[in-house]
Amino acid sequence: MKDNFEIPKFKDKKALQGFLVENEGLLITSRKSAKKEASGFYSPPALLLDEVGGAEVYKSDEDISLRLLNKDIIDVKAAINTTNMFDSHQDLHIKKMWDKSLSENKSAMHLEEHGRSFKNIIASGEDVDVYTENASWKSLGYNFKGTTEVLTHDISIRKSRHEYMHGQYAKGYVNNHSVGMYYDKIALAVNDENDYPEQYKTWDKYFNQGINKEVAEGWGYFWVVQEAKYVEGSAVPIGSNHLTPTRETKNKEKKEADKELKSKLDAYKNFLYS
Repeated sequence: MKDNFEIPKFKDKKALQGFLVENEGLLITSRKSAKKEASGFYSPPALLLDEVGGAEVYKSDEDISLRLLNKDIIDVKAAINTTNMFDSHQDLHIKKMWDKSLSENKSAMHLEEHGRSFKNIIASGEDVDVYTENASWKSLGYNFKGTTEVLTHDISIRKSRHEYMHGQYAKGYVNNHSVGMYYDKIALAVNDENDYPEQYKTWDKYFNQGINKEVAEGWGYFWVVQEAKYVEGSAVPIGSNHLTPTRETKNKEKKEADKELKSKLDAYKNFLYS
């Protein structure tokens, strides 16, 4: 979704930086007032091909797909948002940005492309658990060093509720997600120490946290999202942050069987060492 206050096009990076600093307060107010979600069409921020090309996102083989398609309920673990990358909104999301929002409200919805109608709800209520977890980029399937904080949905998708998206997940077709959110606390970072020392302090503090630094260098600025209000998570064809894969898909019976097996193993360990 676009901000209410549009930024004009500038050919000169210096002129753009000047405009941003001069209108910083208005821009922050505008960005806070608009719900943020995946853009309809955009060019993803550049990432090194050898780092992204090695990604192993979830794919189900034909036998697994058939078994999942025949189940009324499948369980999905989805990365809704990841921190520490510069996205198509010129944002850098940082760790702990969701702490306040999730502590106040853990009610969650998993939607199809941020749709605001009943037909777009894939799962809600007890069928969605939302939380954050730290994970290495490699565990998500990307060859970047370091870690990210993953805003995660654990979802039970019922065929009787959304048969189409049940099928998309069962076949392994959903490899991007997006968070619907409102900014609560953001700051402008500008790469100009001489003319904009305050904004440069923000740049200097956060710039190295991003895995695709060359993108921010090209912009000459970015927005640090320090705190945000979670609204919903969605399956999308391409997200504003496209490092948001489906991490796991399995049927409900297998999940329950795994829990039962773990319980039995724990009981056996307790018996051995009691």
